[in-house]
Amino acid sequence: MKRIQDNLSEKIDMAIDAHKAWKKRLDDAINTRSSLVSVSEATCDTICDFGKWLYGEDISSEIKLSESYVKVRQLHTKFHQQAGVVISGATESDYYKIEHIINDISQYDAISGELVDALLKWKSEILST
Repeated sequence: MKRIQDNLSEKIDMAIDAHKAWKKRLDDAINTRSSLVSVSEATCDTICDFGKWLYGEDISSEIKLSESYVKVRQLHTKFHQQAGVVISGATESDYYKIEHIINDISQYDAISGELVDALLKWKSEILST
């Protein structure tokens, strides 16, 4: 059991790092007004490394029923939905439209923060069992 806990804890740390890398890509897209990631790629929550792990076979079906897992999965989906909005706005040629969408970045930042907090809570729960 301890080995499973350690492995899951390590994977959550990797998920947080992968999430930070995505957030950097989005920040870069905002700053450069271009992106190597398409809107459809940004919106899909199953193709990033974090998503592949989150939906994959490495996590037991028992853990996937836990409240923390469900919360993380929901927030991860919301993050990617908002990431698509950010990429769309960042690459839009109409500056005024971009400005309007970028004003919605506070929502993107809030979801991102909630996701990291949920991951840390999940990790804490795993380590305490």
